Amino acid sequence: IDRDRFNPILLCMREPGPLAETVAREGIKVYSNLISDKYDFTVAMRLQRIMRQEEIHALETFGSGEKLFWGRLCAKWAGVPAITSSLHKTFIKGKSHSVEFLNRMLWGLNDRIIAIGEASKDYLVKYEAVPEKKVTVIYNGVDLEKFKPHPPELRIKSELGVPEENQVVGILAVLRPEKAHRVFLESAKIISQELPRVSFLVVGDGGERTKLEEFSSELGLDGRVIFAGNRSDVPEVLSIFDVAVLCSDPYIETLPTAILEAMAMAKPTVATEVGCLREMVIEGSSGYLVPVRKPKELAEAVSKLLKNPELAQKMGQEGRKRTEELFSIERMVGKREELFEEILKQKRII
Repeated sequence: IDRDRFNPILLCMREPGPLAETVAREGIKVYSNLISDKYDFTVAMRLQRIMRQEEIHALETFGSGEKLFWGRLCAKWAGVPAITSSLHKTFIKGKSHSVEFLNRMLWGLNDRIIAIGEASKDYLVKYEAVPEKKVTVIYNGVDLEKFKPHPPELRIKSELGVPEENQVVGILAVLRPEKAHRVFLESAKIISQELPRVSFLVVGDGGERTKLEEFSSELGLDGRVIFAGNRSDVPEVLSIFDVAVLCSDPYIETLPTAILEAMAMAKPTVATEVGCLREMVIEGSSGYLVPVRKPKELAEAVSKLLKNPELAQKMGQEGRKRTEELFSIERMVGKREELFEEILKQKRII
């Protein structure tokens, strides 16, 4: 964010976490542990005091729950001119709403609600009773300098035990049931029967790891599937991918960062058509979209790219171009700056 025009402050309702530590090192003021539990009504006094003391002109809340409820109410009571909320939802399994009843009753406090995609906007208007005129779409962004195309880092292949000559199909996701890693493994089985020189890389960790490792063995994929765990060197690991996959269920994804990072690295992508993915991956241009829980269709799309490296390279380049146009951090921040200034100008604050 332009520090000559804006003075950002981070308010954490609970523990600060790694992100707060990062921004604090950049000289951004951080307030944390503002609420002890959901019945702690004294949070209202604390938040208002901070907002008045810091002379806050614009607030953006993230997510629902207590952040959305107390953030907006206290901003209104403290006289904050611009009140916005960012909500990342497209579908909630087994529920009509993801936003609580009281929060849905308070949309009138918002000057804008930020959706991170058109599909997210449609969900908010249809299911969460958000007034359409108040919704602004601002896509999330990825660091295009950190995630930029470069030749495969062969040391990563060696470290992970991937034969140098093998193509790599990878998935980058926390190991939870809704990420549908079993579908990835089932498609790996299909692909490996036709293409013997392909390795399958599972990057990420979670409670399902043991079960998935056992399932991989049951499928006869020992030596073909590599569970890499969590990695801090994601760009380097992505560099060895020939195809990036995400096969999640509908109720978990909105605008998945893993796919943005792969696209930024010029990797062709194959993903399930959920959330805002159809806005990210252009079918047949930067990758392929497949139905949910269909390992055969997933395998066919991945195999098409593995068999045609020129097509895969072209799709990867289109993905990189799309991230440059729509999904850069600079664009994401710039659009927010424009939104805050627009609201403040409307209210004659600037």
